[in-house]
Formats: sequence, C-alpha cells, structure tokens
Amino acid sequence: MLNVFINMELNEDLNFIPQFVKTDVTSIKVVQNVTFVGIGATLHIFCNETSKLINKVNIIGTRGEQIFGILPFSQDKVLLFGGNFLLLFSAKQNYVSVKEINRAVLTDWILEAKLLDNESKIATVSMQNKVQIWDMNLNLKSVFECKERCILYSAHLCYENYKNLIVLSGTVFNEILIWRLSKDDSGYAPVLKTLQKHEGVIFSIQYNQQNGLICSTSDDRSAVLWKVEKGDLHSELDRDNINIIPICQVYGHLSRVFRCLILNDCFITGGEDSLINIWTLDGRLKRKVETNQGSPIWALNYDKTNELLVVGGGNGSVHTFSLNIVVKENKICLPNGEKPKLISILASNDILVFSENGVLYVNKREMWTTIQIFEDLKNCVILKVSKCRKLVALAGFRGQMYIYKENDKSLQKVCTFQAKNATRIISCHWLSCDLLLICQDEGKLTLLHLQQSNIRPITSFILPQSSQRSTTSAIILDKNIIVGDRKGSIHLYKIGESKPVQSLPKAHSHLGVTNLLLDHHNLISLGRNSVIKTFSKNENKLTLISSDKVAYSWLLDIIDDLLIAFCGDNFIIWNYKTKKALLEKFCGGGHRSWDFFKQEHIISFIYIKDKFINKFEYDLHINKSYDLIEPFHLKEVNCMKIIKTSNQYILISGGEDTTLRVTSVNKNLNSFKNLITLKSHLSSIRCITIYKLGFKDDTNTYLIFSAGGRAQIVCWTLEYLSKNPEKDLLCRENHSYYEVIDNEQSETRIMDLCAIEVQEKIILFAACSDGHIKIFFVEKNDVFNLKLHATIFYKMKCIFKVCNIFVCDKNILVTLASDGYLVFWDIEDIFLDQNVKPFGAISVHQSGINTCSNLQISSTSFLFLSAGDDNTIVLNYLNFKIDQILRVEVIDTFVNASAHWAQITGSSIKTDYFLTASVDQRLILYKWEILNETIICNAVTKYNSPVADLKGLLCFTETDFDVFIYGLGIEILKIKNK
Repeated sequence: MLNVFINMELNEDLNFIPQFVKTDVTSIKVVQNVTFVGIGATLHIFCNETSKLINKVNIIGTRGEQIFGILPFSQDKVLLFGGNFLLLFSAKQNYVSVKEINRAVLTDWILEAKLLDNESKIATVSMQNKVQIWDMNLNLKSVFECKERCILYSAHLCYENYKNLIVLSGTVFNEILIWRLSKDDSGYAPVLKTLQKHEGVIFSIQYNQQNGLICSTSDDRSAVLWKVEKGDLHSELDRDNINIIPICQVYGHLSRVFRCLILNDCFITGGEDSLINIWTLDGRLKRKVETNQGSPIWALNYDKTNELLVVGGGNGSVHTFSLNIVVKENKICLPNGEKPKLISILASNDILVFSENGVLYVNKREMWTTIQIFEDLKNCVILKVSKCRKLVALAGFRGQMYIYKENDKSLQKVCTFQAKNATRIISCHWLSCDLLLICQDEGKLTLLHLQQSNIRPITSFILPQSSQRSTTSAIILDKNIIVGDRKGSIHLYKIGESKPVQSLPKAHSHLGVTNLLLDHHNLISLGRNSVIKTFSKNENKLTLISSDKVAYSWLLDIIDDLLIAFCGDNFIIWNYKTKKALLEKFCGGGHRSWDFFKQEHIISFIYIKDKFINKFEYDLHINKSYDLIEPFHLKEVNCMKIIKTSNQYILISGGEDTTLRVTSVNKNLNSFKNLITLKSHLSSIRCITIYKLGFKDDTNTYLIFSAGGRAQIVCWTLEYLSKNPEKDLLCRENHSYYEVIDNEQSETRIMDLCAIEVQEKIILFAACSDGHIKIFFVEKNDVFNLKLHATIFYKMKCIFKVCNIFVCDKNILVTLASDGYLVFWDIEDIFLDQNVKPFGAISVHQSGINTCSNLQISSTSFLFLSAGDDNTIVLNYLNFKIDQILRVEVIDTFVNASAHWAQITGSSIKTDYFLTASVDQRLILYKWEILNETIICNAVTKYNSPVADLKGLLCFTETDFDVFIYGLGIEILKIKNK
C-alpha cells in the first residue's frame, strides 16, 4: 500500500504529512473491480475481489474540505470535487501509482459534477445555482446562471451530452428547479419546470434515464418519486405542457433524509436516522436496514455486478450488504394430522418433533419416522438437544428421563433415568456430551453423568430462595458449575458444595438469564433485558468485565460474530462485531417452541406457528454483509488518552455516544484497529485520565478513569502483554460512581480528571461544572473502588480543566475555569482543610479556558500554554518559590489573539515547539524560545484538517512529531522535524 500526497498550493503545509483519517464518509463510487471512498480529504481505493486497500490519495492543501464527488472514467482517470476544489488525476498499475493532471479552485462550493461529450468537457453546479463548463485542462470555458437566483442544497445533472444537459436544482425554498444551458434576453437561463411537493429544503435529487423517474429527499423526512410523462426528460421539456407528476411520497425515516438512489425496480433512501429504506416503485416499503448504528448516512452507491449496496456515514464506516435477502422457506406438516408441541434440530440438520399426542418423530429427507410413543410425557415434557446436537434428553413430570442418540439412520435409545426425588423436572441443561444438570421442585439441582448406557448422579446443589426457583441456563467452567435462574441471577457452584460459593443477584432483569456462553476463559451471560455481560473468573469468583446493551430485548445466543435474538414478533440475526442486523424475520415471537442451528455458512431456524412447523434457511455467503471500513465513535470524540508502547499506540477515547473505545494504531500510523467497545456510562463521556499501576509478569496494568454527564465516574483496569498488546488486551470495569439526586437538583457534569499518587495513596481529582473539586481515594485492591474523601469549592464557575505539577518538592493542583483564571492549590493544604484557598491565581483569558499544557523548564519554573473561547493563545513563563508560603509569579507572557478564527480546543507544548488546534479546523505549529527571560514565539506552519468540531490534540515526539487530533472523528499526522 502506498501513500500519495498531492500538494495543492500552500508551502506552509509541507511539514504536515497526513497518515490516517476516520471521519464522515462523504462519497462512495463502485466501478468494475474497485471501490472509491472519500473520507475527509483522503481518497481510499479498495479492490472489490479482496476488499483490500490498494492506495490512499491524500489531498494536501485544502481548507478542510471533504471529498463530495468521485467520477472515475476511461484510462484510469478520476475526477474529484469537494468544497471549492476540482481535481483531476490519472492512475497506473490498477491505481497503485497516481499522478495529478490538473486542478482548479473555485469561489463557490461545488454540489455536482459530470463528464460530457465523450469525456471532453466537465460540467459543475455550484451552490449559487450556476453551471460552469470546463475543458479537461480545467480551464473555465463558459458559465450559465439560472434566472431563479437562490441557494441550493443539492443538484443533479442529466445526460452526457453538452447540448442536452439538464439541471435539477434543489433549493432552500422546498422546490426543484428544472432548467437547461440556455440564455434569454436577460442573459440568464429560464426555469422550465418547478416541482413542488416537499415542505423542507431538498437534500438530494436523482434521475433514472432508463425508467424516466426522479427521486427527491428533504428535511421534511420524506422522499418523493416523480414520473416524467413521456418517459424521457429531454423530450418532455420540449412539450408545451410539461407534465412531471408525483407517483408517491413516502415517510419511512425518523429524521431528515439525506440520500436517494433509483434502480430499475426500486428506489432507496438513506437518512440522518441511520436507516436505509428500500421501496417499491409504487411506494411500498420492501426492507428497512440500520447500517450506521445511529449515525447519519452521507454516501450511497450500488454495485451492479454483485448486486450490493455500499453505504457510508457519520461513524466513519463503509458497510456493504446484499440488496435483496434470499431466504429459503417451507412449511412442514406432521403425518396423521398430528400437531407439534416441541421441536429441535439435530446435527444432521434433521428436524426432531414431539407431538401433542406424545409421539416423537424425526423428519429425515422430508420423510417422517416414528421413534416412540410416550404416554407418560404426553402432558408434561422437556426436550433438550446437546451442544453437539447428537444427543437428546426427554424429561417428564415425575422425574423420568429418556436419552437418545442420533446415528446414521435415525435415533437410537441410549438409556432411561428415574430421579430419586420423583418430582417434576422443571429444566434440563447439557453441560457437555456426558454431563447434564436437571432442576426439580424447590430449587434442587442434580448433576448427572452419562456413561455409555447408564446415567449416574454425581452431586446435588440447591438454588437460593426466590419466587421462581428454577434454572434457565447452565455451563461448566474450570470444574465449576454456573447457572442462571429465572429471576436474572447468576450462581457459581463448586462441585462438592451444595450452596453457591458466589451469587450475583439480578445480574439481568427479573425476566431471567437466557444463556451462558464461554469466550476463551471468560463467561458471557445473555438476558431478556437486552444486556450482554462479560465476566472473568479467578478461582471461585466471577468479576464483571463489561456490560453492553443492544437494541434487541430477548437474547438467545452468540455464534461466532452473530447475535441471535427475538425482538417483538421477529427473529433477529445481528452481527455483534459490526453492530448490523442481517435478518429480521417475522415468526410471532419467542413464546413458542423454536430452535436454530448454524452449520458452516447456513443458519436454519424452525418454529411452531398456527400448529404448523415453519422452517427457513439463511445463507451468509449469498446474503453478503460486511464492513469495508470498520466504524468508530458515532458522534463527537470529546476526550482521548494514549499509551505509547514499543511498537504501537493504544488509544482510549470517549465521546457523545457514551462509549469508551480502546483502539490500536501501529508505529507507521496507517493501521487502525478497534479492540474493545465499552458502554457503561449513562451520559456522554467528557474526560479520561490514566494512572499506571505497574509492570508484572510481562503485563502492563493501568487504571483508567472516565467521567462526564450525570456526575458519573467509572474506574476501569486495562491490562496488556508488552510483547503483543492486541493479543490479550483486557479492559474491565471496577467501579461506577454517581450521585443520586432528587428532581429539584440539577445534574453536575464532570469536566476533567487528574489522578496522582500522594503518600502511597491514589488520589483522583474531579473538576465539576458547579465550581466544586471532588477528591476521591482509590482503594488499592482487586476492585479499585472510588471513595469520596472531600469536596472543595472554588466559586460559581464551571471548572474546565484540572492538572498536577510537582515543584518545590510539592504537589500542586492547577485548575482552569470559565472565569479565565489559572488557579494553583497546594495539595497538602487541601487534605488539611476543606475550606482551603488557592495560593495563586493568574488572569490569562477573558472567558473559559478549554485547553492547557505545561512544560517544566527548571526545578522552579514552568511554561503554561492555555487557550479558550476568546480565540487567544497565551504562553505564561511562571516561577514558583517558597517565602514562608508558596508563591507563583509571572516572568513573561506571550499572547496571540489572531491565529485562530474560532474557539481553541487543543494544545500541546514540547521542547522548542507547541501546537494549537481549533474549531476552525486549523492546526498551527509554533517554535518558541526564551531569551533573557523573554518568550519569543513564531508560527512555523499550519494545517487544515477535515475533522470537524475539533475537541483536542495529543502529540508525541522522537525525531518527528506524531500528532493525534480528534473531534467528529480522528486524524493522525506526522510532522517532519526539519
């Protein structure tokens, strides 16, 4: 893979080398054997056969514009446009080698572009409702301006011939204007037809020349399909009475509809709500797919060769899936008019059925075989198939049990068993192919061992007292039996002890635990409360690692990357890794007998409905669904911390989507891999801090503290192997702290965190939006609980930042608030007196301070770099001294109020250099030095990032600078140290 850097015009950008970007996917184009993806100002080129990245083309020198259009054409040439730039380049060796041909910079934003007259001309439509015609050297040849002068939100160009070119303009006034490249006496192009149906601005327009259909979408949450009466738009506009009529107006989205696509037999819409809706041409909804986990859809394209939809959007991912779901369905009837009661699937994919008349049947190659008639099981029976699906257990009302085994021909009876306590067997679980666990009345559990043709009881357990005393799932882990009960609790038993050695009450809701699974040596529990929990086991104790809530309530199983679930009346197959639904099939819900089985790439699901057996098969190979580019945060990244290892960076990030993500980036800064996604926060994550616990047995251990809305702080433990951090990286939740408030109180937000060690104690400082600083002791044990020690009050101002420095043999706490002051506290005084006052306060900004970075110059002096909402960069040269009391004085100050155009949100100071980042998407590098106690600073270079709403930056230096900037996505840069 190669990186290609195209210098647009500014020499000041030459020091910055983009390495990686993950932000909004704004354009996708599939042609023949490659897929083009525009992310920020970087064009990604993928091979369709292997889904591998062929090349990246970084457009250097833009003003943060993103690629909004990709037009590949003959001889491996590609035209790109976005913002106000137009770029033409050629490629060789299947896009491995890329060379710029021409470029142009416009004064207006380009909404649409098209190649004309056998690729000899280029037409562009701007936001001012103008069409510009260019030659292939990007020389402007002519300009046509519509008589209706207005701002456009979308545009579409019809036909490839210059003389026949037709413009569809989507205005801010809810109209679609149709006009040609002609001029009347006034010198403007007249509007030939105006389409009015929407009640909001027009976000996208598409025209299908083959079927004469126009589709438009709007922020009124609707899409309208229009029919050109003559079938051809060019011919229709030649008529005196132009007739373009709306066929249908569809409302299938929860918010604004951004993109549309018309195919020969359907049309497709994509919206801000992350939904892709596929409609018939008469307006009926065929299929609904959520592709971007709640983030908006910005790009939509169709792969005709493979019949795949390719979708990109706000979470930085590109998802590909089959347009039409292929499901093989059939309805099966029992012989003799019998009605099925219980069903299951065997290893051979044969169907096992227990009828209402007590008959056990097997359906093999669509032929029914009667196995046995059970009069004693007619009224009450449990049917359970082992994990290998070759063994079957039937259990009854009086403690009786029958075991069958599948052979090549049919089912063969293995043995029978009668429990000493001849009471009803409420539930039965196969722990392995020779171990069963049964549950009887009053919570009695018995572990059974199957030996050839004999069953022998091994030991018994007892469930704790509850209103519904029965098990719903069970598993064996390291010679321990773990069960989940009907009230949502999980119990750990040690063989030989009847009572549980550990109970986790209400691990899931009162609806119960639905399944227990093993992932390596971790336990995964599923419930009917939409929650997936992961536990680690140490000796005879389960510790919660993570908890994840999904969109579906009744969770059944996780097979490979697939989550099987029910949601209402639908059976769900959901990719747990990509967070995408593969199939939603109506079945009537889970309150019936059902079973599913994955064999290679085919999932079989059977269920009883209306006294019939229904079966369908879903082929994962035919119904393709995968991520070409994996997602990141769904919304803005508010905070990030980075652990630098010998061969990579480990990123810990939190954002508005309430998730904490652990990601790895290699030393070359071009490989980005999501490792863990954790969702325990109740509200957005505003800040993260890291405390290193130490190194033991080749394992690095860190405490991570994350906080934000609802005054919630979560403590995590991160562990990884030094040699291979990705292999056994583990992040588990230790403790979640938040204050319960009444309805009259307003909720406090934690704005920043700082963790230090004082007198062999881990202390956590939390800066709060109500002007308080909360001080926590972190207990040094396996749990690492947070214990609130004290709260000190600064003033009725929001404290944005808190950090720690060590000077004059003292730990100093530094706070920065919305009053623009840099405030210093002696930590020893804080522990002695909760009414302590700061020993120093320096006014540095007119308003809130968003970012601060410091560098120690000597044993008593520091440089403090700060910036904030007043768009001002301030570098203070401070000296600390003890003259009976601790004092701080300002030696010199550098101020720059004109470097950025919006509030500054990120800063980092290093030896000789410092960096600032702003919401204006600019990153500026300064060189600093101190001469005769005077600060001298000069701007060296600047860079415009495509990442919007910048929240901060992190910088690491060796010979070069590795810079990470984050906001609505992330961009990684390298600055060559000249």
